[in-house]
Amino acid sequence: MPVLMLVSSVAAIVMGPLLVFAPVLLVQERLSPAGAVRESLRRSKGHWGRIVGPLLVLGVLMTLLHVLLSGGVSAVARFSEGGAFFLGGLVQQLTVFFCMAFLLVLLRSLPAEQRSR
Repeated sequence: MPVLMLVSSVAAIVMGPLLVFAPVLLVQERLSPAGAVRESLRRSKGHWGRIVGPLLVLGVLMTLLHVLLSGGVSAVARFSEGGAFFLGGLVQQLTVFFCMAFLLVLLRSLPAEQRSR
């Protein structure tokens, strides 16, 4: 079991950054799921390091943002459970929006020869 976990972790670290653009491409270019995966692999080929760095920064920033905002949501929860649910959902939606916008900018920063079909 530990070997399977190690192999899975290594595969996720290696392949995850190469597949990170698939959801964006699925929506932005209206590709099929398989087509979006293929296009993500094609566009990110040779740019693993250039993708991982910004993703690590994004992860750290999003973690800090959630820690800070969860304190505010907890404070609201003392007075209004409904308000806390609303704010929690709002924070989650803003996080998803920010992450998708970040991925769009990162995708557009790849060299032009990787972007063209």
